[in-house]
Amino acid sequence: MSPPSDSSGDRSEGTSSDVTGRLRALRRYAIVDTPPENAFDRLAELATAVADAPIGLVSFVEADRQWHKATVGTSLDEIARPHSFCAHTIESEGPSVIEDLTRHDRFADSPYVTGTADARPALRFYAGAPITTPEGHRLGTVCVLDTTPRSASDETIRQLRHLADLAMEELASRTPDASDENSPGNAFSTSSAEDSPSALEPRYPTALEHAPVTVAELDTDLRYTWISNPHLEADAQAIQGQRESDLHSGPGVDRLMTLQRQALERGTQVREEITFERAEPPRTYDVTITSLQKGDAETATGLHVVALDVTEQKQQEQTLERQNDLFAKAQEIANVGAWEYDVRRETGILTAQAYEIHGLDPTEELLPEKSIEFYHPDDRPTMRAAFEQAIATGTPYDLELRLRDANGQERWVRTRGEPQTVGGEVVRIRGTIQDITDRKEMEEALGQQEELLGTVTENISDGIYRSTPEEGIIYANQAFIDMFGYDSLEDLREAPPTHLYANPGDREALYRQEAEEGVLDGVEVQFRRKDGSTFTGLLSTSTLEDEDGEPTYYDGAVTDITEQKEQERRLRQRQKKLEALYEATGRLLRAEDEDDVADLLITLIGDTLGYSGTTIRLARDGRLEASRVAPMVRERMPERPAYDLDGETPAVEAYETGETRAFTDLSAEHPSLDRGDIRATAYVPMKSHGLISVGSPEVGGIEAFDLRLI
Repeated sequence: MSPPSDSSGDRSEGTSSDVTGRLRALRRYAIVDTPPENAFDRLAELATAVADAPIGLVSFVEADRQWHKATVGTSLDEIARPHSFCAHTIESEGPSVIEDLTRHDRFADSPYVTGTADARPALRFYAGAPITTPEGHRLGTVCVLDTTPRSASDETIRQLRHLADLAMEELASRTPDASDENSPGNAFSTSSAEDSPSALEPRYPTALEHAPVTVAELDTDLRYTWISNPHLEADAQAIQGQRESDLHSGPGVDRLMTLQRQALERGTQVREEITFERAEPPRTYDVTITSLQKGDAETATGLHVVALDVTEQKQQEQTLERQNDLFAKAQEIANVGAWEYDVRRETGILTAQAYEIHGLDPTEELLPEKSIEFYHPDDRPTMRAAFEQAIATGTPYDLELRLRDANGQERWVRTRGEPQTVGGEVVRIRGTIQDITDRKEMEEALGQQEELLGTVTENISDGIYRSTPEEGIIYANQAFIDMFGYDSLEDLREAPPTHLYANPGDREALYRQEAEEGVLDGVEVQFRRKDGSTFTGLLSTSTLEDEDGEPTYYDGAVTDITEQKEQERRLRQRQKKLEALYEATGRLLRAEDEDDVADLLITLIGDTLGYSGTTIRLARDGRLEASRVAPMVRERMPERPAYDLDGETPAVEAYETGETRAFTDLSAEHPSLDRGDIRATAYVPMKSHGLISVGSPEVGGIEAFDLRLI
């Protein structure tokens, strides 16, 4: 919405020619100062129904005034242009909503807002949609007003747009040449108060179809002369001429008939919520019945009925009440202060505990703004922002802040606010306030203990942690954090507790075991690091309990025994290799010749020790010839040549010196030797018989223990 101007002049199109064009269009329709008409009266009635507002208008804005063609809830015929709310609307292209007129720069001092205009009630809320011609001239509005500040839902704005469009259609329908800019527009017949309702019905379906509203007119015998009901099962024509009691029965219908007779006899308007049992489940309607007087008749000539379906709204209210009952019981049990703030009325109520926390007497008024001032200056912006957000968007809050009571005593409080909505609008906020000073002091003391614990445990290689039943891990030393692969304690705490276990079910099993045995002492557990890898650890725990025997927190230690487990695995593997080597030695002793020995060695080193890249070289005719070559060597290396014993190669050097030569990566150390994919290499001499060449595709892939066995 554009910032309003204090000028009372017409700014709907921005230039003097636009202003002149708008006023010319308004006069061409010849609507101002005409008598009331059913068509426009219904639009005002519908506006109040769809917006649930007490006041509805169909207005047209002249150069010096806002004139009302139809009114509901007020007898005000016109408003001077400087105080015109609708003039503000036609200055914008779309609908206008002012949630609180007292806070609006343009209208805060208006006598209709301050309540000084002819002793009328002070207005607080306005929402209107412009009545716009096909040429874009905004002639007036369909609008609603209320005496309490409030908001308007998107659906309400949409319905007001529909009704404003219908008002324009009504104007255009009676003036075929009204859209012609060159038309003199000086005289035409307007619809009179005697217009047939059924003749006007075709111009209403758009709004009525989208609104949960039934609109009808009755004669003095309480028989329908016209009805519009989007959910009507029967033909509307078939209903005309019948009373509601002819069509349905039940307590709701009986009450409706009684109210119709009262409105007709007294010549007034009556309004009441009525529940009709004919539907399942029963439906509740907000029914407004207005007596009609046509011409100079002194008595009512019929009735106008508007029934708004409020079933869902009532159900929401009942749900809120049930929640409120539970809320009240919860406060009583928990001994917490409770409060409620009515957003529309700007009123609040508090329990005795809430007043006590503020250090105030229950007779004093304590609205949210005053309560916020009790909070610590550093916490006050947080509290104010959360409360304002709750009203604006329905967002609940739960905060722990410092509060200084009326006696100057500072305490910690937990304050909660839960917005409650009806029809998408926040109508009240209910909340609690609880003194948590003792808990905060305990947390501070616990923090000091944790700081001391940290000082003691940071130089320990074992992972040390402390956890509570409510918060999980609250402390862990750096060794624990590093052990599980996390960046910090905060990073660790964000992970679900079960993520620390290779098997998530182990966590509950360990809790049960601890509950049965009292402690866990060196239980072997498979843990999981942040990156998904696992390690083996020994878990030891103890529980610290409060005076009632309830767990306060758990202390634990984890020892990473991955290296120990790896050493155990290696020992077992070496034992198996030794046993296999002793068994194979018997076969070697039974070999018939050198070639048979070479075959057995290839098999033994490959199958028993796991090195499939083996070559047996025998000393023959002054050379080291490749007698037996394992299949893997043939695949990964070029054909193996014989080495002359007078040459300079690592293999010859090992044979002549009788000492084993081992290379982590022979290709890197002797680039001239074409080793293919083989990297780690060892040459083990067999005295004068030759040597064993062992290869691995991995750099450093030959273990020292295995080399000794070979």
